[in-house]
Amino acid sequence: MTDNEILSKAIEKALNNKWDVMVPLIPTYALELANPDKVVQAIKSKRSVNDIIFDHSFAKAFFPKEDEHSFHKDDAWKYYLQQMVLEEHPLQYLEKFL
Repeated sequence: MTDNEILSKAIEKALNNKWDVMVPLIPTYALELANPDKVVQAIKSKRSVNDIIFDHSFAKAFFPKEDEHSFHKDDAWKYYLQQMVLEEHPLQYLEKFL
């Protein structure tokens, strides 16, 4: 997958998991009513890749609720976010969870 495809699928997954995203200049109700592809495009057009993938609310919605060792229940997103920060290619890290 290309980086653009990974980012789009990651945004879709987070939105499906109730990511409470704020997009400047777009009312929340408009996002709820819009075509999912248009929502993804709107988010990508208003925010940088790093602003999206390193956002705490995105990480909470995107990553599994427990880590692979079951050490971090309910806040496993913090573990996965830390791991992603260490990656040379963070979008490829996200791809593992799609």
